[in-house]
Amino acid sequence: MSIFGNFSGDFSHTIQWYSRYNNDYHSEGGAIIATHHPLLNDLVLDRQGGQVLYLVLAEHIGAQIHAGTLRAGSRLPALRTIAQQLQLNLTTVTRAFKVLRDQGLIISRVGSGSIVARRPLETGADNYSSAPLLGGVLDLTVNRPPSAAFSQALSALLPRLSEDERYATLQDYYPPEGADWLREAISNWLLSSQVVARARPEHIIVTYGAQHALACVLRALCQAGDTVLADQITYQGVMTLCQSMKLSLHGVPMDQGGMSPAALEAACQIQRPKAIILIPTLHNPTANTLSPARRQTLAEIARRHKIPIIEDDVYHSLHDNPGPSLTSFAPQLNYYIGGFSKCVAPGLRIGFVLTPPGRTARVGSALRVDAWCVSPLNMLIAAHLLETGTLHTIIAHQKAELSARQTLLTEQLSDCDISTYHSSTHAWLKLPTPWTTATFVSTARIRGVAVLGSDMFALTPETNVQAVRLNVGAPRSRDDLVRALNILRDILRSAGGRLAGAF
Repeated sequence: MSIFGNFSGDFSHTIQWYSRYNNDYHSEGGAIIATHHPLLNDLVLDRQGGQVLYLVLAEHIGAQIHAGTLRAGSRLPALRTIAQQLQLNLTTVTRAFKVLRDQGLIISRVGSGSIVARRPLETGADNYSSAPLLGGVLDLTVNRPPSAAFSQALSALLPRLSEDERYATLQDYYPPEGADWLREAISNWLLSSQVVARARPEHIIVTYGAQHALACVLRALCQAGDTVLADQITYQGVMTLCQSMKLSLHGVPMDQGGMSPAALEAACQIQRPKAIILIPTLHNPTANTLSPARRQTLAEIARRHKIPIIEDDVYHSLHDNPGPSLTSFAPQLNYYIGGFSKCVAPGLRIGFVLTPPGRTARVGSALRVDAWCVSPLNMLIAAHLLETGTLHTIIAHQKAELSARQTLLTEQLSDCDISTYHSSTHAWLKLPTPWTTATFVSTARIRGVAVLGSDMFALTPETNVQAVRLNVGAPRSRDDLVRALNILRDILRSAGGRLAGAF
């Protein structure tokens, strides 16, 4: 149906395509008609179900931006095109676009239409939650521990913290490597946990979390333009960090056991990387744990090529028997990164790096540029938790709560293809055909559940799989988790991977 009527004259016997707001219109046989934009093909609005239509439209477009279907700089269809295609009032579409502008997802200019905004780099990328969530959404995107054990321990500790003789030094600067007493406490914890064979305090640097540790190590090892290897599916923090440092990040193919040794061998020969980033325990996002044999094989390949492995092992303490660290096979070369955000509390902001001998000062210099040193107050709290054994108690509570939530997950989604571990913070749900990641994420958000799609973790589009990450620790209660899982289960059982199946 023409929205402008028929033209006569020179246009009557021609087909002329032209662009207006990303090919919203074309002329054909003398008539100008609106094209159907593929962005909206899967959106079916329930006009009788009490939906707030402009919010549903805003959620749908926002989910496409979050999923990467609409990339930064992409031009959105004109408001009138959307209104006609969806048979909506123009005011409704205008209100939806205002929501997207308020969320910082799009930029609109008079006479130029609307484009997708460039999203800022997520430094805390693992906790990144797409567009701001509208009220009432159950969030399964944040990878955090669920228990309140840390808050309870902190409440008991703070009133007597000033009794510690180290308290008087909290107003002073500390060396960039961190307080000696915390480095010693971390060393003892690593050795007692049998994480590594050797962990001398002087080789440990305290950081503001594991992401900060990764940044310091990469700056110590790499320069702009250097190549870094990682799993072809990995957590977002690796991508955004390498992008911010202008490093070339290449994905290494994976198999059921994790990073493929043959693929790593080939990548080391061809790419000549400066570092290899691996998450060996409860891999984010797939929840896979490398076997001891696979760890040794990958470590030997890296050692033979003299390429350091940066071992991001923040989930180690949540696993019952993860096996030896990769660093144990090459302590003279590899960097071991740990932290307490996933097993204790992200608010503690304490991570650390165990460096090879002779490399501590270089990593410490990188930290000095950022912050000079980690907050002494945070360090003293962490030291108390380690020295008194309270940290072990907190982790035990976290594992117990995570295990209970993982049981709920497997019960509610018993007939689904899920990769997980009984005390993991997250699970990897592979979507059944014909669901696609973008459609499932969009449907879930409209139904009130936020999940992260696999396209957020794939280094290249061709390595993407149809899957989503579910964070069982994110909901504030088990009841909220069950509500979210029930919604996801209903969506998975609905009609054939279309948004219409959700209504």
